[in-house]
Amino acid sequence: MGRRERIILVVEDEASVRLAISDYLIEQEFIVLQAADAAGAIEVISLHPEIDLVFTDLLMPGDMDGLDLAEWLLKHRPGLPVIVASGVWGRVSTMAEFSRNHSLSYFTKPYLYDAVARKIRQAIEERGQ
Repeated sequence: MGRRERIILVVEDEASVRLAISDYLIEQEFIVLQAADAAGAIEVISLHPEIDLVFTDLLMPGDMDGLDLAEWLLKHRPGLPVIVASGVWGRVSTMAEFSRNHSLSYFTKPYLYDAVARKIRQAIEERGQ
C-alpha cells in the first residue's frame, strides 16, 4: 500500500503569496487547498476533515487573524498541526509564547519555501500520521 498524499490548507490574503507557496507545495507532492482569510479557512476545514496541516498568515482581513484561527482549530480540530507565518516582528513573541503551549509552529516572513516544506513534513510526522 502506497503512502497517502498529504493535504495542506494554505491561508493567505495576498493572492500572489498564496499562489506561490501553493505552487511550490504542489511541486513537493502535497495536495493544496486555499483560503484567503480565516472565515474561508473554517469553511474549507468543515468541508475537508482530511486536512493534515494548516499553513496560515498571521495578519488577515476579517474578524480573525492567524492566531485566532489557530485557537479555533485547537477547539474544533485538536491535534491538527498549524504553522503561522508573519512579517510583523512584534507578534513573533506572542506566537512563540502560544506555540509553547499548543501544537503551533511559526515562520517569520520572508520565508524559504524549502524550509516551509521541511517543517510541514516534520509537523505531520510528529503528529504520527
